[in-house]
Amino acid sequence: MVRLSLSDVESIDLRDLLLVGGLLLFALVLFAWRSLAPGNGERSAILTVGGEVVHTFPLSKGGTPSEYSLTGSAGGDVVIRSEGGRIRMLRSDCPDGRCVRTGWIKHPGEATVCLPNRLVLKVIGSGETEFDAPSD
Repeated sequence: MVRLSLSDVESIDLRDLLLVGGLLLFALVLFAWRSLAPGNGERSAILTVGGEVVHTFPLSKGGTPSEYSLTGSAGGDVVIRSEGGRIRMLRSDCPDGRCVRTGWIKHPGEATVCLPNRLVLKVIGSGETEFDAPSD
């Protein structure tokens, strides 16, 4: 076990405190910007199975909760739930259930992936497409 003595605490100088304070301030600003910034217009989520878009979900804060069921490419049943401007994979028959444990997503660029069923659920903002860059 590591023990700190009073002499260790006394060796912390102003530069150390400024560095730690600056990093904490930077982290706080990033958190506030990510969490509190208004969205850039309408958002939606696209569901792809094996690279093919099979459904688009509008994500509006005042929308009514809805569920969408489908069978993935591995034959597993998947239930997707959207409510209050966010979306998640509620249930999946995949072996490890990582897609379900990912939880709610709501910011453009966030995604939930179910590899056994070849499903990708991705949030996009207005003016975005499902692709990151045009192909040549």
